[in-house]
Amino acid sequence: MNIKATHFFGILLGLVFLFSTSAMAATVEVNWKNPDKFTDVEASYVSPGDEFIELYFARLERHFQRLATMHLPTDYTLEIEVTDIDRAGRVEARPGAERDRARVVMGNEVPEMVLSYRLLNSAGEVVSSAPEATIKGSVIRTEGRSRFPILNRNDRGAIGPEARMINLWFLATFIDPEASDEE
Repeated sequence: MNIKATHFFGILLGLVFLFSTSAMAATVEVNWKNPDKFTDVEASYVSPGDEFIELYFARLERHFQRLATMHLPTDYTLEIEVTDIDRAGRVEARPGAERDRARVVMGNEVPEMVLSYRLLNSAGEVVSSAPEATIKGSVIRTEGRSRFPILNRNDRGAIGPEARMINLWFLATFIDPEASDEE
């Protein structure tokens, strides 16, 4: 077999694997309830319309989905309703720049999110749920990196503290609830 054919079959095999694993993933449905009333989802840059919010929510949804794919049974559905977000840090104007702003996060500032969730099995039965849960980030990374999705550079900058907070919640709620009960 020549190099082109080998390369073609390698790509084909990779695509088959990609589509077969995504078909076997748990499903996550996220509802953002009244995001205009959230404590802090302020953009650090001027964006037309709701561009920043849509991108920010899409990144968080992708993180929830990646966690579910890694840790939940393939035929389960996780329904999440987020009712508040308070991002880590605050938005400040950069010196000398009229429209340029940046999110400044001090070492002790952590995000907080209020949500409710239902985890459903393949028969649609509720396996686990909470009508309201307040989840908080941590100053110290305690969740262990190997259990969680690696964020790309853009996501790390946009949702890094929130992703670590979601990792901690996922760990305590779905991955290892007995360990969190002992603390």
